[in-house]
Amino acid sequence: MDKKNSKKYIIMITILCIIIILFVIALFLRRSDNKKNISKKTDKKLSYDVKVIKELSTDKNFLISPYSIKVALGMLRDGSTGNSNKQISDLIGNDDISLIESSEKVSNANGLFIKDQYKSLVEENYINTLSNNYSSEVIFDKFEKPDVLNNWVNEKTFGMIDKAVEEVPSDFVLGLVNAIAIDVSWNIPFECDKTSSEEFIRNDNSKINVEMMKKTYSSSQYKYFIYDDFKGVVLPYKKEEDLSLEFVAILPNNDVNSFINNLTDSDLERTYKNITVVGEKELYVELPRFSYSYEVEDLIESLKSLGVKDVFDSSNASLYNIITSENLSKNNLGNIYVDTAVHKAVIEINEKGTKAAAITYFGMKNVTAIEEDKKIVSIEFNKPFVYIIRDSKTHEILFMGAVYEPNKWNGSTCSDS
Repeated sequence: MDKKNSKKYIIMITILCIIIILFVIALFLRRSDNKKNISKKTDKKLSYDVKVIKELSTDKNFLISPYSIKVALGMLRDGSTGNSNKQISDLIGNDDISLIESSEKVSNANGLFIKDQYKSLVEENYINTLSNNYSSEVIFDKFEKPDVLNNWVNEKTFGMIDKAVEEVPSDFVLGLVNAIAIDVSWNIPFECDKTSSEEFIRNDNSKINVEMMKKTYSSSQYKYFIYDDFKGVVLPYKKEEDLSLEFVAILPNNDVNSFINNLTDSDLERTYKNITVVGEKELYVELPRFSYSYEVEDLIESLKSLGVKDVFDSSNASLYNIITSENLSKNNLGNIYVDTAVHKAVIEINEKGTKAAAITYFGMKNVTAIEEDKKIVSIEFNKPFVYIIRDSKTHEILFMGAVYEPNKWNGSTCSDS
C-alpha cells in the first residue's frame, strides 16, 4: 500500500472510531435519561413522609416535622382552589388530617393570624373550616410587629421556639401556623451513672468523644430490628393521654446519606413490621445525648420541588376560599399568595427523655404590595444515624432527623447538671 492510500486508510479508520465513540456516548446518555425518568416515576409513588424526608434532609444534624408541615399545608389546601388545591392535594392527599390531641406533655396547636384591615374580607366558611377541622385559633391584630405571632409560637412550643419570624412585612394579609411540641419521659430512663465518654465515628471517619448513654433492656415493651442493610431499636415513652409515642433509632450499615437518599416506604415499614420483641434475650443500647436546633433554609423551593408551586406565585395562586376574587376586586386588591414559608425545629435527647418542637408558618401578602443469636443483642449508635419520633399506633411521624455529630463529652452527667 502506497503512502497516499495508507494516509486515506488511517483517516477513514479515525473517522469510523469517532463515529463509534459518539454513538456509544449517545446511547449511554439516553440510558441515563431513562434511568432518571424511571427514578422520577418511582418517586411519585412514594408516600408523603418519605418524599418530604428525602427532600429536606441534609448532610449535617437536621430535624423536621413531616406532621407539622402536612397540617400547615392542609390548612393552606382548604383555602385554595383549582390547580393550587390540586398541587397540594397531590402531595398530602385529600383526606382530613387526624389531629394529635394536646396534653400536659404534648402540644399541638394551629393558628390563623389575620391583619385587622382584612378581617371583613376573609371568608367566614374558611374560618369555620379551620376552627372545626383543625381546632385553629383565630387571632386578629394590626401586625405592625411580629410579637403576637411570636408569643403564640413560644407558648405553644413550651418555650422551645421563641419566634417564627423576625418581622412582619407591611403588606402582610394573614398567616397560618402549626406548632407541635413534646416534653416526654422514657418509659424506662437511662441511668445517669452509666453515661460516659465514648468514641463516635463521623462520616469522614474522624472520631470524637461524645456523651454516650447506656441501658440494658429485658422488658417485652422494647423491640429491635436487624436487617442486612440497617439495624435499630424502638424505645417507648411514657403514655400521654391517648398518644403512645416511641423513639426509633436507625443505624445504617453503610453511609447515612445514601440510606436517606434511597429511603423507601418499605424501609419505614420494616421498623414496625416483623421486628423482634425483647423477651428471653436482653437488649443493650448505647445512644448518645444530642441537642440542636434546625431551620429549613428554603422551604418554598423545597415545596416547589415536591410539586406545590402555584400558591407561591403571585399570578397563579388561587387562594379564593380565603378571600374570594370578587372581594379582592371589589376592594381594589390584587391576588394574595404565599410569600413566606418557615419550618423550624429543636430537639434535646438525654437520660430522662425527649424535648422536641417544630413550627411551620405560611405568610400571605397582597400581590399589589411589594443478626445475632447471643443472650444479649448489642446495638451501639457510635456513628451517624437516623431517628424518628412517631405514634406507635398510627405510625404518624411527628419528628424525623439524623445525628451526624452528638454532644461532645464534657465530663458531666445528668446527675450533676
